[in-house]
Amino acid sequence: MPIASNRRPSLRWSPQCRYVRNKFESFARVIYRVKQRSLAAFSKTKLSRTSEPVHNSTQLSLRSPETVLILSLPGTSESGVLVPPCPHLFCSNEAPTDDEAKLIIDAIKRAEEEASRLNSILLRKQKFSDHCKRNGRGWERAVTHTIDEVNNFIRLHRGLLSLLRQLPVEILQDIFLIHVIDSINPDYNGYFSKHPALAVSQTCRSWRNVALNFPSLWSRLPPIRIQRSRSKTDTQIEILADFLRRSIGSTLHLCLNTANFIPKSADLQFNHPTVNLLCQHAERWTTFTLFASHLTFPNLRTIKGRLNALKGLGLFVSSIGSSMVPGQIIDFFEEAPLLTVVDIGTPFSRAVSLPFSQLKHYKEYVTSLQECQIEKAIASPVLQTLTMKTRNEAYVFPKSTLSNLVRLYAEFCFTPHLNDDVVLCLGNLTLPAIREIRLLSRSDNMTPSLLRLLRNSSPCLSLKTLVFRFWFINEGDLTAILKLTPSLVHLSCTAPATSDIDFVNIADVTLVPKLERCDFIWPDELSASIPHAINILCDSRCEPLIINPAPFLRLNKLTLSFTGLEGSLLQQQLNRLEGWHPTVTSYTLNALKEQLLERLPTLLYLGYREETDIRSLGENEKVAKLLALINTVMVNEAMDIYSSGIILVLDKIATSQYPSTKNVALAKTILEKWKPMTEDPENLLRRRWAYHGYRTLEYIPIDSELRTTSPTDIIRGVADEQINWFDFERIQVGSL
Repeated sequence: MPIASNRRPSLRWSPQCRYVRNKFESFARVIYRVKQRSLAAFSKTKLSRTSEPVHNSTQLSLRSPETVLILSLPGTSESGVLVPPCPHLFCSNEAPTDDEAKLIIDAIKRAEEEASRLNSILLRKQKFSDHCKRNGRGWERAVTHTIDEVNNFIRLHRGLLSLLRQLPVEILQDIFLIHVIDSINPDYNGYFSKHPALAVSQTCRSWRNVALNFPSLWSRLPPIRIQRSRSKTDTQIEILADFLRRSIGSTLHLCLNTANFIPKSADLQFNHPTVNLLCQHAERWTTFTLFASHLTFPNLRTIKGRLNALKGLGLFVSSIGSSMVPGQIIDFFEEAPLLTVVDIGTPFSRAVSLPFSQLKHYKEYVTSLQECQIEKAIASPVLQTLTMKTRNEAYVFPKSTLSNLVRLYAEFCFTPHLNDDVVLCLGNLTLPAIREIRLLSRSDNMTPSLLRLLRNSSPCLSLKTLVFRFWFINEGDLTAILKLTPSLVHLSCTAPATSDIDFVNIADVTLVPKLERCDFIWPDELSASIPHAINILCDSRCEPLIINPAPFLRLNKLTLSFTGLEGSLLQQQLNRLEGWHPTVTSYTLNALKEQLLERLPTLLYLGYREETDIRSLGENEKVAKLLALINTVMVNEAMDIYSSGIILVLDKIATSQYPSTKNVALAKTILEKWKPMTEDPENLLRRRWAYHGYRTLEYIPIDSELRTTSPTDIIRGVADEQINWFDFERIQVGSL
């Protein structure tokens, strides 16, 4: 039978608990020692019995690290430096008065003198090694802490004198408005509690006064999502009413989302108190974006004839529940005298009546030609920009002349081959004032249609930007297009895959003499003759002109992008453009690089994190072994390193987010060993091309500073260009 013990069970202290316990115990000992030594210092009896050395030792002990530590706490400085002269200014952004500014300047001056004095004491005391040895490093840390407190005091009080506190109200209002505009977008979470205007108005008293007296700040509401819950709806209405009250006298920018709110089948007439509240202020709407089902429209009928301030309209309608609604006409946007920007995202089961004759910017997503309203928009005599996306059918524009159209965006997505309609698609349009054309066809070559459009509009002296992505183009198509665009400045297009004749023609400066930028896109590898033709083009148009042919301009930028290539295949294209031939060393380095990429498949993408690819310690060791093998390769020529592409992979490992790992350290060691070769100016000047992202190559002229820049520095200086080359810039409602 075990014998009972009177001992208390031992407690197991966690490291955090032990740390806190030791801190409290140390502080208690400090207080005890200070009290005892203070009593000893002021005891006449003891002082009379002690000798002079003992007395000096007692006085020295009064300046022990513990005492200095206590005195270093904020507000306990002996000189009173850390006492703010105007503490109320820290609670607001108000500018100090002249008298307060004088007090603050004097406090800063005293604090600077105190900091200088403490620094001198610290340097002088550090010379006495015996003193430092007896007191350890605690005294030094305590004095350093005091100096930091004084410097922080100086920094905070200099902030009180900042000119930002003296900005005029008008400038503050502009800053607040820009902040709100940049923070609100259609993807915003829609919670009023996170509205940027609230954050501004709750910063300080002065900013709150500016915000509350600036109605435009509250007129940009976040996207309003209709709530199903009655309690949430009541809260939403209460907050929305407050925003509407604060924005009184200012126009409203609304984004309403009712797409996911479907009423009961018995109540087909959509009716929601939030929508009703917004409709009461229809006269103030200046931009209105609606994400909804067809069930929403009956609830909006009260706005008809009241949209006198509406300038931008966006309609994105879901087909959910449309079969439950009988036929209805959406005509309450027709009477809007200021409406000029319209963005329609279908499917719509019926047409929308709009004031087409006054529209300047029109965008439509076409899913059915029977419901398409582009012809009505084209009839507008003031139309300036037209954007069309068609998904299922080939749309043929009607025969018309758009005298004021300056931008045309047309996308033919996921369509079958256009066949006979390919020529007629754009061929009926005449655009004498066109400045920018962007075309997309994922499944066919629309060059014949584009050529017919350009011939109708010839001479296209206003066209500055031409962007097209076709499935392919034939030999000579690009030359034919450029002959009709003599004033072109920016060309971004699908390049011919097998012929070099177009690049040889562009090398002639008499063709598009004002061209300043070229972006060529290939879905696959270059044919054998194209690299040489491209280099001829670069020598003719990108290098400094020996003579100055007055009407001709030099190409500022030329890039080659490969949408279907990456890694070693893209490196092969670079080697062919540079004229680098494989060697035993470059082959060995390339093989080791490919093995690294197998272990780290996302290594060539920005945001690489080593732990995301290495799933076990064993794989980490395998990467380390590959890096060790790379370190043993004897490299004598920088071109072997360049042509293998291994320097970019090693640089990505060396600059990862975990620089303490063994792999990162080894990658840095290899790069440092190769640095005399890879960053030798003579070797760098021999290069003509550089990575611009990880799918794009950019030509480097002889007089460019990039010629003497390391490839790793170039790749770090540009954003990752892993973009969809079939995406185009969209016209947003209210952005024009």
